[in-house]
Amino acid sequence: IKAGSVNWGQLFAVQPFGNRIQRVELTGAELLAVLEEQFTEARTNILQISGLTVHLDLTKPLGSRVVSVTTADGAPLDPKKTYKVAANAFLADGRHGYPKLKVARNREDIGDDLTALVDYLRANGAKVPTAASGRIVIDKGALPTDMH
Repeated sequence: IKAGSVNWGQLFAVQPFGNRIQRVELTGAELLAVLEEQFTEARTNILQISGLTVHLDLTKPLGSRVVSVTTADGAPLDPKKTYKVAANAFLADGRHGYPKLKVARNREDIGDDLTALVDYLRANGAKVPTAASGRIVIDKGALPTDMH
């Protein structure tokens, strides 16, 4: 896509599902369990995250591939602390291989995904960072070649 302005129709074309966004609360231990759910014997399905840096060792056995998680301020994820997490309702309801998200508490609908994108672009002068931010770091191993 060329640099320049975008219209609502173009944004809808890349985000047409009308997913509701839920803000939920999870402890650090629960969040770590959700992050481990990215890897099963049947599939690898990497969550697209923000506000965290997750280091992975894909050579480790299932259930122990997340080797460290830090928050945006660089602090390690505290297993006992409660964190607010946003996810689309489909994932927050435990679907698509994330049943541990169903334990989340204090669910709050905060709008739909397309409106959130439009609001983000308006608030940031339509400037979207294009550089990789290092939120997901693979320290060892590799993702399956059929990942896209």
